[in-house]
Amino acid sequence: MREKMTSGQVIEELSIEEAIECNKNLRMYMKLSDKNQPCKFLEENYIALNMAIEALKFQGKAEVVISQLREDRDRLLTILERIEKYLNNPNSGVNGLVHIDDVRGVMEDYEA
Repeated sequence: MREKMTSGQVIEELSIEEAIECNKNLRMYMKLSDKNQPCKFLEENYIALNMAIEALKFQGKAEVVISQLREDRDRLLTILERIEKYLNNPNSGVNGLVHIDDVRGVMEDYEA
């Protein structure tokens, strides 16, 4: 995690874990402030903050899944390119049955 920021410093980008931690710290501050101050945060503020934390956790999990799917797709395309080379090799006994661009079109449709 980054060094602690002082007030006035601008953070350009946070990782998902850092953003979750910041939101948890904000929630803790809100609870402490509610104990010591006559003016309280609304319940909706707590609900919104909890929703933001859960959304960030979900986003982190989704990014892992998407990354794995992209790796799987890349491995599949590599295998299909090898198959295309084999099938289009005149010495293989099978010539021109499949073209990789046909498969790539299907993969691009799947990504959309």
